[in-house]
Amino acid sequence: MAVRFAQAHGSFARSRVARGRKCRLQWETHGSQGTIVFCQENMNELWIHRPGEAGLVRYVTGPDQPDFLVFCPAPGHNSGFNEQMIIKAQDLLMAIAGAPNTGPDFA
Repeated sequence: MAVRFAQAHGSFARSRVARGRKCRLQWETHGSQGTIVFCQENMNELWIHRPGEAGLVRYVTGPDQPDFLVFCPAPGHNSGFNEQMIIKAQDLLMAIAGAPNTGPDFA
């Protein structure tokens, strides 16, 4: 399906009958300043391409992210869906309590 926005256009594709993928909820955003890719099957990875780079660079969750450090202090271990829901719940409760936002606001 083709889509148009105020200053961009794109497409969406979906299938409820495609076989072989367990939970491939993936999105890619391509723009004049780079690309970002996320796939829920590998939810601890984010692929980013910036101008001047040779290709996509893989960023992996690790103990240098404060939310991840609570669950595992060592690099190389994945967080799962349940841990990410706990992080989201904590962020929501902190926002309700009036704590300052420490994450991106995409403003």
